[in-house]
Amino acid sequence: MAILKIVGAKNTGGILTCECQHIIELKRRGYTIDLAIVGNEGAFEKYSELGVNLHAFKYTNLEFSGNAIKKIWSVLRII
Repeated sequence: MAILKIVGAKNTGGILTCECQHIIELKRRGYTIDLAIVGNEGAFEKYSELGVNLHAFKYTNLEFSGNAIKKIWSVLRII
């Protein structure tokens, strides 16, 4: 099974740690992970070290707040 995770390169601290642990656990269970990284801030390098398929988007005005439709629309604007 393949999973697409969308993460922000601005993630730091607990969010970054949890995302990395989650990705490592999914890989351990045999999932294929595609990681869409939005932005090129500090966490970009940490995410790129996880050994997953990377898709980088330099666009940094992405909003993950709000309802599901708003989140999907925010992602589709950058494609």
